[in-house]
Amino acid sequence: MFKTTAIYENRILNRKELFSEISLDEEGNEDTLFYTKFENLLCSGYERIVFGDHGPYIEFHSSQIEYDNWTCKRQGVGYFDQYFPRDGSGILMYAQRVSVKNLPNPPKGRWTFRGNRKEGYADYKVGMFYISPWLKNLKIMKKGIVINNQKCSLSDILGG
Repeated sequence: MFKTTAIYENRILNRKELFSEISLDEEGNEDTLFYTKFENLLCSGYERIVFGDHGPYIEFHSSQIEYDNWTCKRQGVGYFDQYFPRDGSGILMYAQRVSVKNLPNPPKGRWTFRGNRKEGYADYKVGMFYISPWLKNLKIMKKGIVINNQKCSLSDILGG
């Protein structure tokens, strides 16, 4: 049975904002496609939306990733590897290497909330991949229709 991760006030507000602007389902599907602004397919389908204290992230299984369109820029350091599209569109995908269950607060960023969570700041799963739904160079399509408004840059997500 599906269980939401929007269980705290800040996450519930993030959920409300996201779903008011992007027609995604919190529980994933295989029909939604994710492209760069240059029309390169990045992912086919998704698992779920994770609401944590660093904002919402779309979660992908490795079978949903179009690896030919990605390059790994940082690997084997810290909690995640970083992937970027080969077309230079600047979208960041995290490949979770280590659980964040021991981290009560997230790194700085636009949606950072310091909740001091004993269970960790987000329910990221080791081996899964994550992309912010707010990246402006990310195009999300469902049944041939663009469903996102591409409202922020990567520096907004990273707090830079």
